[in-house]
Amino acid sequence: MELKISEKIKEYRRVFGITQEKFAQDIGISSQAVSKWERGDGYPDITLLPTIANYFGITIDELVGNDKNVDERIKKRFYEEAENLNLKDRLEVAEKYYKQYPENNVIAYDFAQNIYMYCSGNREAISSYLPTLRKICEHLIANGADWYERYCIKDMYVLCDESEKEYWAHKNNDYHFLFGSEWEEERCWVHGEHEKSREICALNRTAAMYASLSHNTRYTASSARYEKAMDSRLRLMEGFGEGSVPQGWMGLYIWTKLCRAASLFDLGRKEEGYSEVEACIELEKERRRIPKGTPLYFGDEGLFAKVYAKQGEVKIYSNENLCINHYANTFFARLADIDIYYALTAPKGWEWFNSVREEERFRTLTEKAKEIAE
Repeated sequence: MELKISEKIKEYRRVFGITQEKFAQDIGISSQAVSKWERGDGYPDITLLPTIANYFGITIDELVGNDKNVDERIKKRFYEEAENLNLKDRLEVAEKYYKQYPENNVIAYDFAQNIYMYCSGNREAISSYLPTLRKICEHLIANGADWYERYCIKDMYVLCDESEKEYWAHKNNDYHFLFGSEWEEERCWVHGEHEKSREICALNRTAAMYASLSHNTRYTASSARYEKAMDSRLRLMEGFGEGSVPQGWMGLYIWTKLCRAASLFDLGRKEEGYSEVEACIELEKERRRIPKGTPLYFGDEGLFAKVYAKQGEVKIYSNENLCINHYANTFFARLADIDIYYALTAPKGWEWFNSVREEERFRTLTEKAKEIAE
């Protein structure tokens, strides 16, 4: 077994900022002995191991490098010591463990999270802790610490100065693309821009609802279950308005009715299916008469404030003209024009229409849909 006492003594002494002379004095030996150990020219007497381990607050196994479960032991000790402490005291414990184990990703990450939680409620503390948080974040990135890294990037984005914001946004482009608007909402709140944060919050709520109601469950459900799901979504969108579907939902509402129509045909409920397709065509005609750029509101202000889309765009705006379009290529696609003709004629993806595609009534509706598309 390879003993790592010399490396460990040097590591912990430097972490705590203790000189060889101070360490030697504290445990009652000569500084020459400490220097010799750290050069690897010898080891401490076995009777000194408990004293040295206690001095650094570690186990003897950790000191000699013989603890195969050292990470788990460290985490267990930390969580036991930090449990039930208030935020400030927990931060101090996390800092102590980080100084002892700066290379331990879990300890580093936990210290970073405690910094973030403390600073997000104490703006005056940000400048003191930001350099340490930056160091931890760069360490986790360099060590490929997976989701630890992503959360730390978010924390840096929220707490950092304006000059650093774009740097951290691009440290993980995919993650920022998905959650950047939520980061910005949090950042504005932490930095005291509460009204702007509320505006972005309204945008995020609307985006989340739109994403949920846009999610395509067609290939994970039978036509019977799918029909029920689409019917529920339609009723939910109808409930956002006062007697009619708000214009902001109309594109998705039409698309959802079209999906429901396909499932109805597969279930043999042909008359209902035809009624839905006919309604889709009339609603899309009406929607396309709205001038480009017209604000399209989402209804219920308790949920969506004054968030709106603009006719022909794949973005949503707040009443202060803040804008997000992170989902433009996916969820928000239904804000633009709906291609009913494509759905009625597509060879794949709309197979539930196959049972009626040769019927005269369906062909007539297909021609009407083609006229709208052109």
